[in-house]
Formats: sequence, C-alpha cells, structure tokens
Amino acid sequence: MSEPKTQPRTQTLDSREALIEAAKRVFAIKGYEGATVKDLSDAAGVNVSLVSYHFGGKEGLYRTCLTNFGEVHVELLERLLGQVRSKEDFALRLRLFAEELVAIHHRESDICRIIFRGMESLDPITTDVFKKVFYRIFEALHKFMRSAQTAGIIRDDLDPELVSCFMFGSLLDLLRAQEVIRLFGRKTLDDVDYRSVVIETWVSCFTNGIYVN
Repeated sequence: MSEPKTQPRTQTLDSREALIEAAKRVFAIKGYEGATVKDLSDAAGVNVSLVSYHFGGKEGLYRTCLTNFGEVHVELLERLLGQVRSKEDFALRLRLFAEELVAIHHRESDICRIIFRGMESLDPITTDVFKKVFYRIFEALHKFMRSAQTAGIIRDDLDPELVSCFMFGSLLDLLRAQEVIRLFGRKTLDDVDYRSVVIETWVSCFTNGIYVN
C-alpha cells in the first residue's frame, strides 16, 4: 500500500480514472462475479493494489462505475420530464426523454449492459445502486404522468404509474434487444435515421394511439 502514496497526485488521479474506464469494459464482458481484481488492474494497466487504494476493492469500483454514470445522466433526464404545460409540451418532453435515453445507451453501451445484466439476475449490488440512483428516472416519469393527468392532458381513467411502466419498460426492452436485433441483420438504433423513426413511432403510439381516426 506504500507505492500509491508516493505517486504524484496527477498520476494517482489518472490511475483512478483508468480503472473506472477499464472496469466498464471488463464488467460488461465478464460480469461482476466473473471479473477479478487482476482482470481490472490489467485492463487499466495499473498496479493491482490500486483497486483497493482508490475504491476499497472490487465492489467499490463496481459501485463507483454505476454511481458516476447515474449522477451524470439521471439529473438531466429528470429535468427533461419537468412540469408539463400542454399536449405539445407533453409530446416534446417525451421525445426529448426518449432521445436522451437512447443516446445514453449508444454512448455508454458497456455500462448499460452491466445494469441490464445486474437487474435481470437481481444482483444485490446492482439492485441497491438502482434503487438509490436509477429508480429516480422512473419516479420522474411517474410524476410527469401525474402532472399531465392533473392538467387534463391524459385520460382520468388511466393509472399514471401503469402508463409509466409501459412507457419506460418498452424503451428499456428495445434497448436491451439491440444485440439480438443486430444478429438478425435488422436495422438497429446505431442508424441515426432509423433511430429518429423509432423514437417518433414510440412517441406517437403513446400520444396518438394506433387507431385510424
């Protein structure tokens, strides 16, 4: 443990960031249980002792990856789902929300894969971070739906929580399915033009329905 303390501050900070970036790739490929401390340090090109020095061990590094990601993105998504004022504003905010969620998945595919895997397996660490950080996205969407109902924008007979579940769940399922879709040679959200079509269709289904008027 003496080596990290004698390193220049800039080098110490660089090694911390290097571990976080490398850990995203390693955890995405191997999962939390499958990744070893040596895997993480080797991928970052740093001494194995630095995992404990910076994060207190593998779990601390894993939590940091998820929490840092959440702190950067959750607040923006919450702001996009602010107080709704009109039907046009409702549709616009939904579109911006979907665009940002898809863009985040495209930019940070490794960390999204980690979250999806952890939640599907009900991994206790991922679940704990999800409840503390990422669940705020669903809560913001639910609050957004309640405000839209209060403003007379969505029907009174709809349960805002269920509508939020359908909306959020359909987007997450679409994002999770991208790797499978790619295997079948179908268009994916990597195609910017197709991404716009998908988001517009999603918004339209929830704002206008699918029946012919």
